Amino acid sequence: MEAHTSQSQTKNKKCPLCDLEFSCVSARNRHMKNFHNQILNTNARKSHIICPLCTENEIVCGSYKILEEHLEVNHGIKLEIETHNFATRESYEEWFEEQKIKTNYVSARSKKINEYVEKSYNCNRSNSEGHISKCSKRTEKAGGSIKIYGICPSRLNIKIWQTEETTVKFWKSHVGHEEEIRSQHLSEKEKNEIVSKLSSGVTVERIISDARKITSETENIQRINILNRKDVSYLMKKHNIMKKKHENSMIAVALKVEEWNANGKNYCFFFKQQGESHPVLRVEDFCLGFMNEIMERKLMDCCRIICMDGTHCTNQKGMDLTIMLVKDDRNMGFPVAFFLSNRLDQVVQEVFLQALRDKVNRVIEPQYFMTDDDSKYYNAWVKTMGTTPRRLLCSWHIIKNWVIQGRSKIRNEEIKKTMKTDLKKILNETKVEKFAQLTQKYFQKLQNADEHVFLNYLTKYYYQSEERITMWAHCHRINAGINTNMALESLNNLLKTNQLKRKSNITIDRLLEEIENLVDGKMWQRILMFERPHSNTYQDRIVTKAHKLAEIMKANHVEVLEVGFGEFRVKSSTGNSFYKILYKELCETECKTLYCKICKVCIHRYICDCPEYAIKTTICKHIHLVCLHEHRPGSESVLGDVAQLLSKNKSSDIKEEHKEEIEDFIREKRSNNNDLPMIDDTEDYNLTQRTEIANTFKNFILSLNGEAFKRVVGKYSLIMDQENRLAGHKRKMDKQEFFPTKRRK
Repeated sequence: MEAHTSQSQTKNKKCPLCDLEFSCVSARNRHMKNFHNQILNTNARKSHIICPLCTENEIVCGSYKILEEHLEVNHGIKLEIETHNFATRESYEEWFEEQKIKTNYVSARSKKINEYVEKSYNCNRSNSEGHISKCSKRTEKAGGSIKIYGICPSRLNIKIWQTEETTVKFWKSHVGHEEEIRSQHLSEKEKNEIVSKLSSGVTVERIISDARKITSETENIQRINILNRKDVSYLMKKHNIMKKKHENSMIAVALKVEEWNANGKNYCFFFKQQGESHPVLRVEDFCLGFMNEIMERKLMDCCRIICMDGTHCTNQKGMDLTIMLVKDDRNMGFPVAFFLSNRLDQVVQEVFLQALRDKVNRVIEPQYFMTDDDSKYYNAWVKTMGTTPRRLLCSWHIIKNWVIQGRSKIRNEEIKKTMKTDLKKILNETKVEKFAQLTQKYFQKLQNADEHVFLNYLTKYYYQSEERITMWAHCHRINAGINTNMALESLNNLLKTNQLKRKSNITIDRLLEEIENLVDGKMWQRILMFERPHSNTYQDRIVTKAHKLAEIMKANHVEVLEVGFGEFRVKSSTGNSFYKILYKELCETECKTLYCKICKVCIHRYICDCPEYAIKTTICKHIHLVCLHEHRPGSESVLGDVAQLLSKNKSSDIKEEHKEEIEDFIREKRSNNNDLPMIDDTEDYNLTQRTEIANTFKNFILSLNGEAFKRVVGKYSLIMDQENRLAGHKRKMDKQEFFPTKRRK
């Protein structure tokens, strides 16, 4: 076999005409060309310049000049050629945009010669490859490729001289295809307009709607009229409209964490990347905790009630988001911590709460702790913080569980229809004795109907102990100040709807940006309520509704009894009992917490023993009726005169606290904005601009002292190493971005 191969190679190196032997085949071919005037047919690649009209018999032309001659002789096509000379660069660019060169042409080459720069543009319909690839990487478009058979002779040759004079030779005639919108690109002017709108905050839907408007000046459909989301998405990515810190999601998250923790802020109080080791967590776990200065202050000031729950479908990696929320001084929910992780078990929650405790450097002692029916949040809190607050279950989740289980376990249709009403009556009862009677009566009803399955479910999961009953029964949470977890559910909806636009394919770094914007929005909402109070919140609407009911009760002559100083009794709606209303405390006239603008009282003035006040902690209709009964001409409220006299020579603590809160918020926002570099991500910097920026960085680095210089150089080396690693192993980095989180079936 080896001997046969050796003989074949020797034969190929011999000249077939004179039997001379050469060291290689190329030397033999050169000999035959120079001495025998013969050119062998080798396997060299043929010219890609093919006539687009000779589809049956392929005609290969060695150059564009030969193609022009072939079209004129064989097809009778005389190409239209234009020559233009421009004295200034501005006039050339104006003509270039007017002819829509970048719409129908692609750049072929650009080379710099001594006195000018030469650029070539070819028709974008030309098949410059010269062959059809057999290994297709993706499915062809439904309309087929825009590339034609062969080469279209239309092209441009441009020479830009150092004096800014420009010479253009333009082969204008197209051959082998018709003008089609699908083959055109957006012009530079159209692209810049879209980018400008995106940078100004105009929505994608509005941009597409404006592009599809047909005016009286429009003769035919233009390329801009068929703008779609893919075109806008490409421009957003190219010009970095979303302010992405890095193309690689893993590096972008690390850069965001570095930004949060700059200047010792420590907003990201816990961060573990996938692949890093941890004494408790697994190697494949990802965990990130976020709490800024505003959230930390709210946690310290309003920690009486804490709510915790998890949500999903917030990012493309399937990470779960845990939110911690408190009820502020206006009885509204405010987020105080976010925790993003790839799982939601108790181990992860313990790590999260331990890191939170280390950040605030103290033990948080709430009075009430509300979650859903899952015990992992409460168990993790008790184990980590060492305190045992009263655990409350969300009434909405309890009723939801009862309805789901009742539909599947109850067979009697009559009992199934009244099941929700009967159980809600038991749940909402505020007297312990009446609660026990209603429970016994309903259990007897289930037992008589042989509904033992549902009865066993209730006794096993909700009546197994007195401690379990106190978690969900309203008679054991009088004046707790919280009934449901709806403030947290509302925050989840606000994040997913207003911030994420109900999209679940959000990157991790984008989610972190939106979480930060959500907290800022909640803070601005508080400022708005103080500076421009209105009656459009849920609490204000409840107060207004209760006042209207009190006016109806007054019109119906519902009796109000004065028992003693500051004590009243109002007959209930059923007429079977009386509710007791007492003076609670003398509050400031500036207090607007659950404030009734008609009665001029806040939630702190009175206390009532009705279920509405005891469970929902709002100004009930009985309090409004007492206010209407006690109203005196010339007085702003029941105790308004006294409050004004006491606070006449005294500054308002509420105003001072609010002013301090606003100043701290503005100071923090100003500090964060000063930390950001003033660089426009949407601009492509030329060589001169880059040189100026580089010189600015150079002067800054030279001005640093020893420690600051080492710190900056260390960060620069880290970023440079990440960029080089990404450029050298781009495909590998994309694959190792995050570990998969989908569970196998």
